[in-house]
Amino acid sequence: MKVTMTLSGQDKLARRLGHLQARIERAARGAIQVSAEELRDEAREALERGPATARRPEAMGRRAEESAAVAGSLFVEIDDDGLGARVGTALEAGRDLEFGTRETPARPWLFPTFEQLKPRIGKRLAEAVGKALKQHGPGRGRGRT
Repeated sequence: MKVTMTLSGQDKLARRLGHLQARIERAARGAIQVSAEELRDEAREALERGPATARRPEAMGRRAEESAAVAGSLFVEIDDDGLGARVGTALEAGRDLEFGTRETPARPWLFPTFEQLKPRIGKRLAEAVGKALKQHGPGRGRGRT
Protein backbone atom coordinates (compact mmCIF):
# COMPACT_ATOMS: atom_id res chain seq x y z
CA MET A 1 0.00 0.00 0.00
CA LYS A 2 1.23 3.51 -0.72
CA VAL A 3 -0.05 7.05 -0.62
CA THR A 4 0.78 9.48 -3.37
CA MET A 5 0.67 13.20 -2.81
CA THR A 6 0.78 15.77 -5.54
CA LEU A 7 1.16 19.49 -5.14
CA SER A 8 -0.73 21.52 -7.68
CA GLY A 9 -1.50 25.16 -8.08
CA GLN A 10 2.07 26.40 -7.65
CA ASP A 11 1.67 28.64 -10.68
CA LYS A 12 -1.44 30.24 -9.22
CA LEU A 13 0.29 30.70 -5.87
CA ALA A 14 3.31 32.28 -7.54
CA ARG A 15 1.03 34.71 -9.40
CA ARG A 16 -0.79 35.63 -6.17
CA LEU A 17 2.45 36.16 -4.32
CA GLY A 18 3.78 38.24 -7.21
CA HIS A 19 0.68 40.44 -7.03
CA LEU A 20 1.15 40.73 -3.28
CA GLN A 21 4.78 41.74 -3.66
CA ALA A 22 3.83 44.39 -6.21
CA ARG A 23 1.12 45.74 -3.90
CA ILE A 24 3.50 45.90 -0.94
CA GLU A 25 6.17 47.66 -3.01
CA ARG A 26 3.62 50.20 -4.26
CA ALA A 27 2.55 50.94 -0.68
CA ALA A 28 6.16 51.20 0.51
CA ARG A 29 7.04 53.57 -2.35
CA GLY A 30 4.34 55.99 -1.27
CA ALA A 31 5.38 55.83 2.38
CA ILE A 32 9.05 56.36 1.49
CA GLN A 33 8.26 59.36 -0.71
CA VAL A 34 6.13 61.02 1.98
CA SER A 35 8.72 60.24 4.67
CA ALA A 36 11.63 61.65 2.65
CA GLU A 37 9.70 64.84 1.95
CA GLU A 38 8.77 65.13 5.63
CA LEU A 39 12.42 64.70 6.64
CA ARG A 40 13.50 67.39 4.17
CA ASP A 41 10.84 69.80 5.42
CA GLU A 42 11.59 69.17 9.11
CA ALA A 43 15.35 69.50 8.51
CA ARG A 44 14.72 72.79 6.72
CA GLU A 45 12.74 74.04 9.72
CA ALA A 46 15.53 72.94 12.08
CA LEU A 47 18.05 74.90 10.03
CA GLU A 48 15.84 77.97 9.91
CA ARG A 49 15.08 77.76 13.62
CA GLY A 50 18.72 77.29 14.59
CA PRO A 51 20.04 76.62 18.08
CA ALA A 52 19.08 78.79 21.06
CA THR A 53 22.42 80.61 20.85
CA ALA A 54 21.56 81.78 17.33
CA ARG A 55 18.77 83.89 18.77
CA ARG A 56 21.32 86.18 20.39
CA PRO A 57 22.43 88.95 18.01
CA GLU A 58 26.13 88.32 18.67
CA ALA A 59 25.72 84.68 17.59
CA MET A 60 24.12 85.58 14.26
CA GLY A 61 26.08 86.25 11.11
CA ARG A 62 27.91 83.83 8.86
CA ARG A 63 26.43 80.69 10.46
CA ALA A 64 22.89 82.05 10.01
CA GLU A 65 23.65 82.79 6.36
CA GLU A 66 25.07 79.29 5.89
CA SER A 67 22.01 77.76 7.57
CA ALA A 68 19.69 79.69 5.26
CA ALA A 69 21.68 78.63 2.20
CA VAL A 70 21.67 74.98 3.27
CA ALA A 71 17.94 75.11 4.08
CA GLY A 72 17.23 76.40 0.58
CA SER A 73 19.38 73.72 -1.04
CA LEU A 74 17.85 70.61 0.53
CA PHE A 75 16.77 67.91 -1.89
CA VAL A 76 14.95 64.59 -1.91
CA GLU A 77 16.31 61.94 -4.24
CA ILE A 78 14.24 58.78 -4.72
CA ASP A 79 15.86 55.56 -5.99
CA ASP A 80 14.80 54.33 -9.42
CA ASP A 81 12.79 51.49 -7.85
CA GLY A 82 11.18 53.91 -5.36
CA LEU A 83 12.22 51.80 -2.38
CA GLY A 84 14.96 54.07 -1.08
CA ALA A 85 15.53 57.79 -0.70
CA ARG A 86 18.18 60.30 0.20
CA VAL A 87 17.70 63.71 1.76
CA GLY A 88 20.57 66.15 1.80
CA THR A 89 22.41 69.06 0.30
CA ALA A 90 25.30 69.38 -2.11
CA LEU A 91 26.62 72.37 -0.15
CA GLU A 92 29.76 71.85 1.89
CA ALA A 93 28.25 74.16 4.49
CA GLY A 94 25.67 71.46 5.26
CA ARG A 95 28.42 69.06 6.29
CA ASP A 96 30.20 71.81 8.22
CA LEU A 97 27.06 72.63 10.17
CA GLU A 98 26.26 68.97 10.87
CA PHE A 99 29.76 67.92 11.98
CA GLY A 100 31.54 71.18 12.75
CA THR A 101 34.97 72.36 11.65
CA ARG A 102 38.19 73.18 13.43
CA GLU A 103 36.92 76.72 13.93
CA THR A 104 33.25 76.11 14.68
CA PRO A 105 31.42 73.52 16.75
CA ALA A 106 28.95 71.12 15.22
CA ARG A 107 25.36 72.19 14.95
CA PRO A 108 23.65 68.96 13.82
CA TRP A 109 20.48 69.46 11.85
CA LEU A 110 19.91 66.34 9.70
CA PHE A 111 20.67 63.32 11.87
CA PRO A 112 18.76 64.59 14.94
CA THR A 113 15.78 65.36 12.71
CA PHE A 114 15.92 61.84 11.25
CA GLU A 115 16.17 60.32 14.74
CA GLN A 116 13.14 62.34 15.83
CA LEU A 117 11.10 61.20 12.82
CA LYS A 118 12.25 57.56 12.80
CA PRO A 119 9.30 56.23 14.86
CA ARG A 120 6.81 58.07 12.64
CA ILE A 121 8.54 56.80 9.48
CA GLY A 122 8.52 53.22 10.79
CA LYS A 123 4.85 53.48 11.70
CA ARG A 124 4.00 54.92 8.29
CA LEU A 125 5.78 52.05 6.49
CA ALA A 126 4.20 49.41 8.74
CA GLU A 127 0.73 50.85 8.19
CA ALA A 128 1.20 51.03 4.42
CA VAL A 129 2.40 47.43 4.21
CA GLY A 130 -0.30 46.26 6.62
CA LYS A 131 -2.98 47.94 4.52
CA ALA A 132 -1.61 46.29 1.37
CA LEU A 133 -1.66 42.89 3.07
CA LYS A 134 -5.22 43.43 4.30
CA GLN A 135 -6.39 44.44 0.85
CA HIS A 136 -4.83 41.30 -0.58
CA GLY A 137 -6.50 39.27 2.18
CA PRO A 138 -6.45 35.51 2.71
CA GLY A 139 -9.90 35.00 1.21
CA ARG A 140 -9.32 36.79 -2.07
CA GLY A 141 -9.06 34.72 -5.18
CA ARG A 142 -9.44 31.45 -3.31
CA GLY A 143 -9.99 28.36 -5.29
CA ARG A 144 -10.39 24.82 -3.98
CA THR A 145 -8.73 23.99 -0.70
